Amino acid sequence: LARKAITLQDSEAAFHGLLGDVARQQRRHRAAVDAYGEAIAIDPEYFAYYVGRGVARSRLGREERARARSDFERSLALLPTAVAYLELGRIAEADGDIDRAYGYFEAAATSDSRVGRAAREDAMRLDLPRNPGRYLNAEVQRDGRGRLLLGVANRSSVTVDDVTVRVALMDASGRVSEGVRRVWRIPPGAVDWQVLANDGSTVRDARAGVVAARLSGTDAHRMR
Repeated sequence: LARKAITLQDSEAAFHGLLGDVARQQRRHRAAVDAYGEAIAIDPEYFAYYVGRGVARSRLGREERARARSDFERSLALLPTAVAYLELGRIAEADGDIDRAYGYFEAAATSDSRVGRAAREDAMRLDLPRNPGRYLNAEVQRDGRGRLLLGVANRSSVTVDDVTVRVALMDASGRVSEGVRRVWRIPPGAVDWQVLANDGSTVRDARAGVVAARLSGTDAHRMR
């Protein structure tokens, strides 16, 4: 129907844009690029054609990455969208520019949408190894039996692996002993408890902090 409409009125950009949308949904990315190009030639001030062409170009591989970036940047100049920010973030990450990628993901994450949720997850995936304390909390407590316990809480919405916690204990004389504890995996919203000492009465003060962690391989794959 879009092709028929073009035969009747080929100077209508929306018809060419529709062909681009269909081709992109069918993963015919080169055809989508061409169709969006026709739409842009007619109406170069409509943001959505640049977004669509940018997405199609980004799916064509590394050779088209720079052109895709240019399309997304042009679309943002016309109208900022979460999709453009998300796609620019993924291009920046592929280029190894993690700080720029994180900034784009944060911009996209302000959208209350499926794209915004994906951007928040991508932002956390990049940020977790650098700032694990934002997502994980470690504390030392005594239980009713007098034992000294280390609790590591996962405040995020994803599973976290290879958590490293640095623990410092001060005894009654003021001597401090330090060490590390590791937790293999903590599901979202869960707390992992470990016994630091069966008799905690000799410990005057205790501190703990998460120093390293990574996103679970399962969740990392799902996010990407």
